[in-house]
Amino acid sequence: MYGWTPVLWAVQSRHERIVRLLLKQSSVDPDSADKSGRTPVSWAVGACCEEIDGDVIGAGRCHPSTRDKSGRTPPPRAAENGYEGYMSMLLQRNDISPNTPDERGQTPISLAVKNRNERIVKPASEQKDLDPNSRDKSGRTSLSWAVGNRHTGIYYRNGTTSILRQC
Repeated sequence: MYGWTPVLWAVQSRHERIVRLLLKQSSVDPDSADKSGRTPVSWAVGACCEEIDGDVIGAGRCHPSTRDKSGRTPPPRAAENGYEGYMSMLLQRNDISPNTPDERGQTPISLAVKNRNERIVKPASEQKDLDPNSRDKSGRTSLSWAVGNRHTGIYYRNGTTSILRQC
């Protein structure tokens, strides 16, 4: 049904033990996608289930930047929704770019700033390859979102360059 595999069903149902058991099997694809292109990581992020995210990402065989059919990837979805644990796991990986945009061209940092998710902005802003001047499809940058939303207390750095201070 819906093109779901057993691991997708287990993630969607939040059965952590079953997810762990399935991921130990070499025949289970942690990147298996349903008909909409969503993977187990995408579903776990959507359900805010960080324990399962850790299991799926920790399996080391998944690609958490896989796009679904609507163009979304898990990192922007997690940043937009303020899922700090998931973003922390991603920031530790070398194969994820903090500049990966969603279908609207918004990066995890711009979504976190836009939605005032300070606990994501600060650690994400310390990534060396962060491009704070990246523009979304409407032409806005992280800084323009912060200024436009009158953020106070949100700032971030790229190396030693302060991008945004108290507004």
